Amino acid sequence: MLNKSNDYIYKKCLFPLFAALIGSIWIYVLDTNDDFFNISLVIIAIGLFVYAQFNIKKMVDNQMFLRLIRYILVFTLIFQVSIYAISVVFQGIIALIIAVILLIGFWKIVTY
Repeated sequence: MLNKSNDYIYKKCLFPLFAALIGSIWIYVLDTNDDFFNISLVIIAIGLFVYAQFNIKKMVDNQMFLRLIRYILVFTLIFQVSIYAISVVFQGIIALIIAVILLIGFWKIVTY
């Protein structure tokens, strides 16, 4: 998919993408009642996610972009639903550990 030996891809695509995914799960892990903090965290996560998608669009051709977007969207949906369900049943730290394991697996798929 994405060449993992290129530093530009790491800086412009992968790090913002995974920072957005990690930032999105902090809402479940922290479980704070501070609305300003939660809203600002969501805005930052969405901004990083859009920034990563924009840079991926610039770097790959249209067919590969659609394939990557499909993988990313399906993973994000499954990721968010599973982490939410785990954080409801268990504590936040267990959800964080499972989220990190899922992200490592997704990293291997995307950078293959």
